[in-house]
Amino acid sequence: MADFWWSLPGPLEFCRRVAADLDDGSCVVLAVPRAVRSGLAEAVRAQMVDLPLAQWRNIAGSGTEPPGELLADALFAGNSPFTVPTPELLATAEQLSGHVFCLRFELSDSVAWGMWRTFLEKYAQAIRARPVLARSPLLVILQGSSDEVPVREDVCLRVRRWQNCVGELDMLLYCSVLLRGQTTEPFLRALLAGTVASVAGADPELAEFLARESPAMVLDPRVALKNFAAERQWTGHEPNWTDGSLDSIDGVPRVHSCLPGRDPQELQYLLWRAQVTVILPYIEQQRRWLLGKLAGTLRLPFRLKNGTCIDRTEDLEIGHIAYLVGQPQVRGVSESLRQHICALHEARNALAHLETLLPEKILNGALRRAIV
Repeated sequence: MADFWWSLPGPLEFCRRVAADLDDGSCVVLAVPRAVRSGLAEAVRAQMVDLPLAQWRNIAGSGTEPPGELLADALFAGNSPFTVPTPELLATAEQLSGHVFCLRFELSDSVAWGMWRTFLEKYAQAIRARPVLARSPLLVILQGSSDEVPVREDVCLRVRRWQNCVGELDMLLYCSVLLRGQTTEPFLRALLAGTVASVAGADPELAEFLARESPAMVLDPRVALKNFAAERQWTGHEPNWTDGSLDSIDGVPRVHSCLPGRDPQELQYLLWRAQVTVILPYIEQQRRWLLGKLAGTLRLPFRLKNGTCIDRTEDLEIGHIAYLVGQPQVRGVSESLRQHICALHEARNALAHLETLLPEKILNGALRRAIV
């Protein structure tokens, strides 16, 4: 699913911007959290459609090696023409013209990164003098940087930070694909996808983790979230962008659902929001169906306690229908249909009062017995 993740609108736009920077001959530092989805470099490469495959080079390194020596050894296979491979010499080497070099490492040593920062700034300065198509920009994927700007930007040196890059619609689309085979029932599939998307936030790995759980575990994911937090080795700590426990979605800061110590009401809100988004439209769909099914059975006019008179069938709300079918004089309505109508009414009232429905009410109750 990594390829599909990077094809979503938000992640894809991020990759396109990075690719555009590289196409312009600029070096790019990608500041990403430690838990970033795999496949980022490959997704950026895929957007550079005019770059020959042989001119993209991945260079392995830990980030602690002297930058010039690491690049020279990798690029010249141990036969570097430079006694001292300075950033200026490497940036202007004709043998490297038109290539893009990709390095990725996790920031664990601030001293080592200081060495790389200096190298990158000098390298970017040096390639400015060359024509755009003759430049050999560096793409450095830096995981776990705590600095807002890990390097000083310049004409040929850009910083792209993986933050606020995933929107709610991105995650909903991703979860819809993840849960495609979970059930053939559209209502339940939409509810499970919406719940996973709401809880997962901007974390595709959490979405994949939840999508493997049973429907009951998805609808009440507290145990699953605790297990996922254990896999991440998260304990009670302040949320931070570096380890992926803090991000922004559509411009709104969002603490990761798995972070221990998080207010449990926040999880309830996420579950409620997913249920409202799917169940309320479903109740309206069922209300319209019921009006057709019960045509001639529901007697009008119907007078409310406040004196309001309803004389048109289409004006009956689900609560009105539940009341009418519960009257002894109403015949021809099966007990299972009465239970279904009551379940719809109870669900509507609960959600209207900011209450979430329990999994058993959704999975085993009468709410889904008369699916159209």
